Amino acid sequence: MKNLFDEYLRLSESVRRGYVATLGQPDPAALSVLEEAVGGEVPALLQTIYTTVEGTNVNEVEDSLFDFIPGFQLIHLHDWAKEYRLLKEEFGKDFLPVLAGEEGAYYALDAATGEVLILFLDEFKLQDVIFEDAEHFLQTIIANYNEKVYFVDEDGWLDFDDDEEVRVARRLNPNVSYWEEGWGG
Repeated sequence: MKNLFDEYLRLSESVRRGYVATLGQPDPAALSVLEEAVGGEVPALLQTIYTTVEGTNVNEVEDSLFDFIPGFQLIHLHDWAKEYRLLKEEFGKDFLPVLAGEEGAYYALDAATGEVLILFLDEFKLQDVIFEDAEHFLQTIIANYNEKVYFVDEDGWLDFDDDEEVRVARRLNPNVSYWEEGWGG
């Protein structure tokens, strides 16, 4: 997991100079903070992330460097427990937040299955599996950088090609119906 996350950081930095620095240095108490919030051990993805960086501090980061992937920021360690409690209250399940987007959108790990879901805190409470596990999540993001699916647009924002994202995700996540449903598959 550590090698995949380090590769993500390397690729992200190659496209957006200065991005990795915006994620801050890891807090030595990170694992304790996470474990206290969930009442036990946290999955390897969260351990890897928060022992490497602290997360996006939206109050101190230039807007064009917010995004971990287009439209979603890495939840800052100091906000993680609050976001976890919110998802638990809204969905009644152990969804461990990883990324947050606008208007109540999240990427989260299902603590029971290890799957990565996209969640929306709206009247529909949409929850869909989008990656079979954390490894596929990171592998797909890495492929999106390597295959130029993610790019910096003319305004300096991280952007993506919708069709290419689906193509890459389908190839790397063939057992996940999300990428087939509603995408012309």
